Amino acid sequence: RSDLVQLDDPGDMLITELVGNRILNEGLLETTLDCRRRLLRPDAALLPGALEILVRLVHAERFDPVRQELSNLGRRYGVELDVMESWLDARLAGGELIWEQAPGDDAFTSLTQDEVVIRLDFATMRKAEFEEEITLIPGASGVANGALLSFRLELQPGVVISNSQDNHGLHWSRPVHMLPEPLPCRA
Repeated sequence: RSDLVQLDDPGDMLITELVGNRILNEGLLETTLDCRRRLLRPDAALLPGALEILVRLVHAERFDPVRQELSNLGRRYGVELDVMESWLDARLAGGELIWEQAPGDDAFTSLTQDEVVIRLDFATMRKAEFEEEITLIPGASGVANGALLSFRLELQPGVVISNSQDNHGLHWSRPVHMLPEPLPCRA
């Protein structure tokens, strides 16, 4: 909890690993800004130094089996499970369904290449919020129903780790945000 740390003299370096499976869910941006403001010299080294967030459109069938299983269970036990199917549909329509895709888990079809949403330089960023608009060009035809996020983390210039490859070999999962409405794509 760096927000509880007090230093007599500002530090020369910040080393942190607050990248979560949902990339920014562990407070990386807020913590880095707080440390730069309160705990570090202005020219302190930051490790990592930068983060790129990437996105690609995918078609995932993850929730189709859930819907089918609800239907099968309802028939098998003579129980109406329409309420659960409605809940699932409402979460999808509200853009509230997110799942974490681990390597080899829950196959999907990529409809676009990864595109950089934003590059954050931790030494110069001024706030923890951002809003970006990007254009994704489909390389394959199909129906996109999810946006797969990944990252590239620059430890130092030229040294990068990333979970953007399908078999990246790192411990991080990748969040898939299910789209509120399917998006037809044409290559």
